[in-house]
Amino acid sequence: DGSELLLVVNALRVIWSLRRDTNFASLASLVVVAVVSGTIFYSVVEDFRPLDAFYFSVTTLTTVGYGDKVPRSPAGRAVAILWMLVSVVGLATFTAAITGLGR
Repeated sequence: DGSELLLVVNALRVIWSLRRDTNFASLASLVVVAVVSGTIFYSVVEDFRPLDAFYFSVTTLTTVGYGDKVPRSPAGRAVAILWMLVSVVGLATFTAAITGLGR
C-alpha cells in the first residue's frame, strides 16, 4: 500500500532537515566514524573482506548481531567489546536526535 515507502521518505526528509544542526552533524559523524573504523579494523585484524567487515560493523553497531561473523583474535574481540559499548551509545544518541529534533 506504499506506507513503507512513505515512512522511508519521511525519515529521509527529517534527516535532511537536520543536516545543518551542529549536534546532529556531530552525532552523524560519530556514527560514520564508528562504521568506517570498524570496517577498516576488521578488514585488517580479522582479515574480513571489506564488505564482510562493513556488514559486521553495521550489525554490531545496530545491536542486531546475527552471529554469522565473529572476531576470532584476542585483539579483535577486545576491540569489539570497546567498540560495541561506544558505538551503541553513539547510535542511541543519534537515534534520539533524529526523533527529538525532527518535530
